[in-house]
Amino acid sequence: MFGKYTPLRIRVECSLYHGCDKLAPTFCSKEVYFNNNVMFDQIISFEKLKICELPRKSRIAFNIVVIFQENYTLRIGCVSMNLFYAKSSKFKSGLIDLNVWPFYEIDERLGCMKEYNGMKHSDSKKVNKDHSLLHQFFTKLNL
Repeated sequence: MFGKYTPLRIRVECSLYHGCDKLAPTFCSKEVYFNNNVMFDQIISFEKLKICELPRKSRIAFNIVVIFQENYTLRIGCVSMNLFYAKSSKFKSGLIDLNVWPFYEIDERLGCMKEYNGMKHSDSKKVNKDHSLLHQFFTKLNL
């Protein structure tokens, strides 16, 4: 999959945006060893920013980065979401599952780049028959 490189560690880079403007420096998670079910269990903190000061159209964006044996890095996925509900302007909280865009990197110009919801037509037929299979077709980032 990665050619001659061996994936060793993985991290998540997190940024806050309002339109194309970055609201705070990028937060990088701790690096953990690469495996199928990575758990970071880490609080994301953007110092000096309060929720009440954020614009209602703010979004949080994540890049998933793999670090290889030779200190080579590769972004293997991304996802973003709005921090506030559109109709009520309330802050989103609780456990949130996000479908990751495979092999893309966040482009701050694309505010529409939220969750990945694409799948092959044959796979969508399987899911329509049994909705419990849906989780098998997406990489998830749980917040």
